[in-house]
Amino acid sequence: MVKEASSTKRRSYVYGPVASWRLGRSLGIDPLNPPKTCTFDCVYCQLGKTARKVSEPLSPRECPEVGGVVQELREKFGKTLPKTLDYVTVSGFGEPTLYPFLKELALAIKSVVLRVPLAILTNSSLLHRSDVRDALRFFDLVVAKLDAPTQELFELINQPSSDLKLDQVVNGLKELRKLIGRKLAIQVMLLKSSKDQKLNNAEISVIKELSKVLSEVLPNVVYLNTPTRPPREPHIEPLKPSELIAAKEVLRSSLPEEVAIETYSPQTLAAAPLLKKPSEEEVLNLLRRRPCRLVDVALALQANIDEANKVIDELLKKELVEATRHAGEVYFKTKL
Repeated sequence: MVKEASSTKRRSYVYGPVASWRLGRSLGIDPLNPPKTCTFDCVYCQLGKTARKVSEPLSPRECPEVGGVVQELREKFGKTLPKTLDYVTVSGFGEPTLYPFLKELALAIKSVVLRVPLAILTNSSLLHRSDVRDALRFFDLVVAKLDAPTQELFELINQPSSDLKLDQVVNGLKELRKLIGRKLAIQVMLLKSSKDQKLNNAEISVIKELSKVLSEVLPNVVYLNTPTRPPREPHIEPLKPSELIAAKEVLRSSLPEEVAIETYSPQTLAAAPLLKKPSEEEVLNLLRRRPCRLVDVALALQANIDEANKVIDELLKKELVEATRHAGEVYFKTKL
């Protein structure tokens, strides 16, 4: 086992469970240390600007050891938790395929969670690497990103490391599909910009081009998403429900029937029992990974909404959390 660097500050690697419109109730595993480290600097990212942009997996000394992550999972994964979970998901504060022990982590997690399926959310940037594809064989579901059908849009939307090309991403997706079959899902983030007309992948012509690429990859399902949380760039705008439906209809007319297409569906409080008073650390742990509305915090933590509101008020007073308004909604996030 590779030892964790002595300078690495102890932090929480397990968060949630959170409510996901794609995966239901999901317990998050975040194997990377801050600051945000990624191969992309997407204009819509809810985590803000990438502090460190890289193009290959991190060195072992920069990362927590598998044992430390899994020990925390064992502590969190009690006798009752599996009954409430749909997935355990590797994701979080950066691109998870940068973690150099991804295969070992997947096997260790599965030895703990047993019958709960294991998923990973990836931006697809490292799928051209055979070692990354090999590690992904041990996940029950890979949700991979593909936002653009052209290099120009790829650079505008995802702002990748300079040596990463769209052809690499697409070819990596094709190779991964051959390896894992129908365990592959692709998420497309559809967006517009009030500042730059070129920053728009929701045009019908663009979606038709994207459908050609998706037909070549042939995932099991395509998730059409849109930025609903505060994005990195304030001029980025989400699509209206009618625009998402129009995009789905274009894809449906082009993709084989075997490829399912699902569009963003907001979660509601009715989806979970509201029984719990959340702790400050639980709320902070959640907000470190995603900006949330009050209702999102309550739903994710199965909390009474009034109690969740009290905790957020305390965190605001302590200046550990700040509020921001986006698309008419108030979101809370931790201060950097």
